Amino acid sequence: MNLQINKRLNKILSVFAIAFIFAGGATISFAQSNGSLSGTVSDTTGALVQGATVTVKNVATNAERTVVTNEDGRWTITVLPVGTYSISYQKEGFQKAVNENIEVEASVPRTLDAALTVGGTENVVTKRPETFYAINVPIACDKFIL
Repeated sequence: MNLQINKRLNKILSVFAIAFIFAGGATISFAQSNGSLSGTVSDTTGALVQGATVTVKNVATNAERTVVTNEDGRWTITVLPVGTYSISYQKEGFQKAVNENIEVEASVPRTLDAALTVGGTENVVTKRPETFYAINVPIACDKFIL
């Protein structure tokens, strides 16, 4: 009788252990498939801009999230799916600024600072990441001269 109870208890514990492992694995994979973006918004003199609207748009899905900078000109958006984003910064009395092709990587926080230029809202200042190319040049040399 005791042997049957032990076998049933072992089966139940095994089922709970397997369920716990799968639940933990799902949580870990969810956490690793998201990243975050944050930064500050200032004007061209370096003064922080409070109340600027920051819109983060996923290029592939067109999903958008919007926040407003706090009293220190700071903003943060967490739990962003991995992908390429466009970020726009707007405040009345300033030209709209845009950062394009910003990559969000899993579990990697990224900080972006923007400087707004005083002017009308009809102008847009777009900033794209610079692309660098590595060029391999073979060099034939017998001696190094220092």
